[in-house]
Amino acid sequence: LGCKKKIMSGAVSNTKEGSFHAACFCCKKCRRPIKGPYAPGPLCDACVDRPACVQCSKPIGTQGITVGGKTYHPECFVCTGCKKPIGSSFLAGKTGFMCHSCSPKCAGCGQVLEGGYISVDGKEFHQGCLKCSECKAQLQDKLLPNATRTGYLCVGCTRKHVAKKEAVEE
Repeated sequence: LGCKKKIMSGAVSNTKEGSFHAACFCCKKCRRPIKGPYAPGPLCDACVDRPACVQCSKPIGTQGITVGGKTYHPECFVCTGCKKPIGSSFLAGKTGFMCHSCSPKCAGCGQVLEGGYISVDGKEFHQGCLKCSECKAQLQDKLLPNATRTGYLCVGCTRKHVAKKEAVEE
């Protein structure tokens, strides 16, 4: 590091590593003189191993968002729905990351779907929100609920409706 000669005059670089002739304070990797910010080593800014953004492939500077082992520039980490930068509050969806505004909502309670959910007739429900529209019993994803104009029916309420319909037809 440096020429190790005594500094008599001229431009001097005073660093944590010591004082050097300006031309002698060089990057350990590329050996070019360091004229600006540097990393321990010393390494010039160009030689510092920086992760590349998975979205744009450009090196990440001092700020990056790492999710699932992948690093993004804050402006490249965008919602797959609205395409706006997400920041630190997001949900992982089937198609990528989403802001809370664009995240799928439960057809039963209207809250954001996080974790497991049940899909019925193209609608998604939290496990506990898919209920019989008459008796309010929780419907299981193993059952195929009968859709009515007002919602879904459990097996018991479906049997009652069928029995009523048959009684009317007789």
